[in-house]
Amino acid sequence: LLALGLPSVEVLGLAIALERAAGKSSKWHAYLQSLPLHEPLPLLWSAAELRMLAGTGLDETSQRRKRRLLENYRSAVEEWEGAAPLPSSEEYLRACTLSSSRAFLVDGEHGEGLVPLADLLNHKAALAEEQGDEGDEGDEG
Repeated sequence: LLALGLPSVEVLGLAIALERAAGKSSKWHAYLQSLPLHEPLPLLWSAAELRMLAGTGLDETSQRRKRRLLENYRSAVEEWEGAAPLPSSEEYLRACTLSSSRAFLVDGEHGEGLVPLADLLNHKAALAEEQGDEGDEGDEG
């Protein structure tokens, strides 16, 4: 699929969706189970939600990106020679939110990939409460 000129991050999205569909037989099952089903990106928003972005340019950018992803998905479907059936376009779009938010460039030959350890270290779970802010001076509680 890379030979078709599809961006490596989109091919990675397809790989994520295929590995998720494989379930427990995937060697990546435990890692994929640790990830959310998708990231809440505008790519997956409803028309009503996208209207909240009207005038920002993000609504149009998101719709263009979704159209491009679906066009590339259709190209992949036409060329697919793998043993497993391709996931649905919805599963592919959900997986693309993960690849676009978590991928690292491996190298020029392999393109982008998920790096489980780096992925775990790259996300902040919660904000730490700051101690000793001005205005809290003398508060011992």
